Formats: sequence, C-alpha cells, structure tokens
Amino acid sequence: MQYFKTILCADSPGRAMLQLYNLSRKEASCSDLLSCVFGLKDFEESLIYVLAREGRATLDSLASLTGRDRSTVHRALSKLMSLGICYRETVTLREGGYMHEYALLDVESISSGIRGRVEELKRSLDRLASNFEEDIRRRTLSRITPD
Repeated sequence: MQYFKTILCADSPGRAMLQLYNLSRKEASCSDLLSCVFGLKDFEESLIYVLAREGRATLDSLASLTGRDRSTVHRALSKLMSLGICYRETVTLREGGYMHEYALLDVESISSGIRGRVEELKRSLDRLASNFEEDIRRRTLSRITPD
C-alpha cells in the first residue's frame, strides 16, 4: 500500500485519476498499465522498450541510443531498478577495470510484479469504497460548526 501512496503523493491527484481512467478504457494499452501501476514517465517507459530491443546495454550506449544525458538515463535506470523492472550487472574487462550493463528482468517477473501491484491497488480501492459513506459523514459533520 505504501507504493500507491507514493504515486498519489508524487503526482497530482488529477494525474492519478487520469491514469486510472485510462486503464478502464476498452483500448487501454501496455503503456497505460506501466504508467499507472509503476508511475512511469514517458522516457522511463521508452527506456524499457530500448532495453527490450538491445538486451543488455551500458549507460553510455543507452544515452546515445535515446539522445539523452547520461544523468537523465541514470536516474531513469535507478527508478526502473528500484521497481524491479531492470537490473545492473558488473562486467569485468579483460584489459582491467569493469563496466555496468543494464538489462530487463524477464517478462514473466515484470508481469508478476504488475499483478502484485494491481492486487494491492484493488485492496486499497475496496477499503476506500467500503469506508466512503462513513468518511463523507465524518467530514461533513466536522465542517459544521454550531452558531
């Protein structure tokens, strides 16, 4: 439940409602799902597709492929890693040193994470709907002040 509080606090309430509305449309897409469930911005979502196409990629190659600054790509990758969508692997170079490569988790793992977050959201919405009448009464009474 904490995750969804983060999304709703980080984004405006209007954006959160728009994301939920978009999911309820018949023609909702994978992009709508990623945006709502993970709170992804357009660039973060596009990075998922680049990683899916490339398989594994370094920060420099992702910056080059997307035309974005390394720092922007790094922030997006950090968010995707924290959400369990991609991971970073350290590769030792023959000539010495190392580099980091980024890759997506397998689709089944990402899908499982989505299902878990959807179940969490359903429980939250069910709780809110169950408490709706009582919340309205309590908020209405608390705003009425005696003369």
